[in-house]
This record gives sequence, structure tokens and C-alpha cells, in this order.
Amino acid sequence: MAATEPRKPRRRWRIALAIFAMVVIAVVLAIRHYTRTDRLTALIIGEARSALGADLTVGGTAHYDFWPTLHLVLAAPSLNAPNASAFIKADAIEVRVPWRILWADRYDIEQIDVIRPVLDLDALKQWLATRPASNASTPDIRFNLHLIDGNATSGGMTVAEGLDIAFTNSGDLAAWIDGVRAHPDSSALVPPLNGSADAKVLQIGTTRLEGVHLEVKDDVPPPASHE
Repeated sequence: MAATEPRKPRRRWRIALAIFAMVVIAVVLAIRHYTRTDRLTALIIGEARSALGADLTVGGTAHYDFWPTLHLVLAAPSLNAPNASAFIKADAIEVRVPWRILWADRYDIEQIDVIRPVLDLDALKQWLATRPASNASTPDIRFNLHLIDGNATSGGMTVAEGLDIAFTNSGDLAAWIDGVRAHPDSSALVPPLNGSADAKVLQIGTTRLEGVHLEVKDDVPPPASHE
């Protein structure tokens, strides 16, 4: 009886799988090396402090997720003025960044997603009131911000539930914050934003509103004069 030849196709598949596994491991190690979370985390914390005068803290080690886009995940973040209560807490912040950060030194932020935030309106008001007056130019903060499934509280009670807010600022947000602090009774109480906001429930005094949708367009030109 003639001897059977080795099954070459099976051997080739094993070699191919081994090579594929080695490539995957090399790619994972390269991504881990080039996407150091500490650098981007420090950048975000520094921007919050320098631009807003607020302290951003996170409750765990940051990490990258790669689906559906590359983004840095900051667990259990909170934002507060120094020595004051946090005016916003969340389950997580996801900072979307372009894939080119894998090989470039520049860190660009495309969008910030805040997952299940809780906004304390009283603490926010206190933070705005205590921002120091300054004649120095403030940094021009530009961002795309998305709050997902958020709540808002005031006086220890929930005043908004199921908030889904997607905003892009159309002007200098830091300058607007300084303006509100300096002139709290001015008419410019709406920040320079474009986008939309949805809420499952809004409680305004004794009035309960459900299924609220709001569109904000700050760049609409004023009506033409008919002189």
C-alpha cells in the first residue's frame, strides 16, 4: 500500500494562522505604544484647568477603544471649581480623536461624548459666580459636545431627565462665561452654540414637560432692515 503524502494545505493554513497571529500581536503592541493615554489625559485635564478654571478628575485608568471610532475613555469623571462641589459628574467621558494620532505628535479632539452625566445647576451657578475677573484674553474654546442620557438637579431635586444634547460652539465659550460672570443680568444668557437638545422630562416649578425638543442656531443672521 502506497504511503500517503502529508496534508500540505492543512500545514499551510497553520503557518498562515501563526503569521496572522504574530501580525495582530505586533499591531496591538504598536497601538499600545503610540496611543499613550497619559499624554492625552494630561492634555484634557490641563485644558480644563487653564481654560475654565476647573479641576477635572477621573475615577480610574483611562483607556482607548477602537470601535466605532478611535476614542479615549475617561471613567467616572467629575468637574468642579477648586475646593468646591462638582457641578458635573458622569459615568464616562469619551474623547474622539483622529486615527492619525497613531503616527503623529499632534493631538486633535474631534468630539467629546459625556455618558450619563448629572449636572448640578446650583454648583454650576456658584462656579460661574466665583470665576475671577480678568482683563487678559481668554482662550477661544471650540468643541463638539454630546451629552447622552443626562440628568440635571437643582435644590436637591431632579429638574431634567433623559437629556440628549449635541452642541458645537459657534463663538468663544470662555469669553461668554466671563461675560455672564461680570454681567449676570445681561441678555446674553444663551451661550454661543449650535445644535439640538432633547429631554424626556423637564420640571419647571410645578409644570412638567415631556418629550421636549430644542433647536439652537446662534449663527442665524439678523433680519434685514427695511429702512
